[in-house]
Parts: sequence; C-alpha cells; structure tokens
Amino acid sequence: MEISPRDAHWLLTEKYFGIKTPDYFHDLERLTRGEPIAYVIGWIPFLRARIKLDHRPLIPRPETEYWSEVAFKLLTQKHGHIANLSFADCYAGSGCIGVAALLYFPKARCTFIDIGSDECAQIEENIKINITHAERATVLLGDSCSMLAGPYDAIFANPPYIAENDTTVEKSVRDWEPQRALFASQDGLEEIRKLLGCAKDHLRPGGSLFCEFGLGQETHIRELPEAAQWNIEFLPDQYGVIRWFHAN
Repeated sequence: MEISPRDAHWLLTEKYFGIKTPDYFHDLERLTRGEPIAYVIGWIPFLRARIKLDHRPLIPRPETEYWSEVAFKLLTQKHGHIANLSFADCYAGSGCIGVAALLYFPKARCTFIDIGSDECAQIEENIKINITHAERATVLLGDSCSMLAGPYDAIFANPPYIAENDTTVEKSVRDWEPQRALFASQDGLEEIRKLLGCAKDHLRPGGSLFCEFGLGQETHIRELPEAAQWNIEFLPDQYGVIRWFHAN
C-alpha cells in the first residue's frame, strides 16, 4: 500500500519530532500494511483533549468531534458553562466525547460505558492524562443501555451503526478497527433503536440525547416506533450531511 506524503509527514513530526529513527522506518512499514495512521502514531487530538489509542478503540472521527462541540454549545446555552451537570458517554470507545465534555464543563461529571474491556482500559488512561480530578469520571464495563443509571442532563452516543452486510466500508476500517464498534444488526439500527427505547428513563426532565448515525439513516430512524416518544432534531455535520440528532 502506498503511503501518502501527508501521513508520512504527520508521523515524522508528531511522533518522531522530525528525526528519522529506525523506529520511524518500522512505522512506515506498518502504514504500508494498511494500519491506520492514528494507531501508528498512538493518539489523536479531539477538541481540547489528547486521546490515546494504544488499546485500539474506534478511532475518533472529525464528524464526531464537530457534533460534540455543537452539543456542548447547546448545553452551555441552556445550563451555562460551570453548571454541575451529569453526563453519560455511551458506547464510549476511547472516551473522547466524555473526556472532551469534562474539559469543556469544569464542574461536570461523566459516566463512561462500553462493552469492551480494552476500551474501558483506554478510557481510564485518557481520563488520567486529561482530567485533573479523576473522581469526576466513572467507567463502567457492560452494555450501554443496561448500565445507564442517571439521572443525566445529557447522554452522548456514538453507537455502532453500519449494517452488517455493508460492503462499502473502507478496507483499513474493516481490517483494523473493532468490529463491535462498527457494525449493528437491523440494517445498522439495532443499538440506536435500543438507545431510543431506554435513554429517556435516565434523563432529567428536559435532558438531551445526542447521537451519531450513518449516512442515509435519518428516514429509518424517524420511522422507528421508539422515536415517537422523542422530539428529535436531525442535524448536519461540518460537511452539511445529516449525521446526528438531538432528542429530548
């Protein structure tokens, strides 16, 4: 696989500070095998956070970073910047959304939930390197809907939403990133449907659910029976594509 000049430069500057060591050339070989650049470097910026990826969680995407910041701004308009808010980060993966939320809201608390032990270990590390007062964070291993307790002011979710039979997924994504964070049954809607069915019971009155979904899934989500109990606003990402919703 050919390495893009951009990835080679990013690797050299971010991980090796411009020095072409033997390890640098070893990492170039990893890139030629198709390993994602974020895993090779070992971390990625996400809003104000530095998110480590040593345990190979789902790699945070720019689209997720974008809607997370918009969600934080909506919550700030409603509650203010230093309110004592309570959040849940479901299907947390690396913990990027919840960690960024704790940095954005200095008095907030966040419960991180993921079904993977490697992901939970990664979340713990990212809390440690980003959050001064770690007692503001709780990490739970298990199914996101089953582990929700609350009441929360907001629930953030980037669930698996790719249909299991989708053949358009990039090879590097399918080969290297965790399958359980990518694929869901019911044409990719299983976890979103579960979340819409359970989240309301764990939100404070007027609380918000923010959730990412796949390209073209808006119409199908609107038609879910579980969606009827929500007021759902479907919103665009930074490219103008409808990819997430705000529900209350």
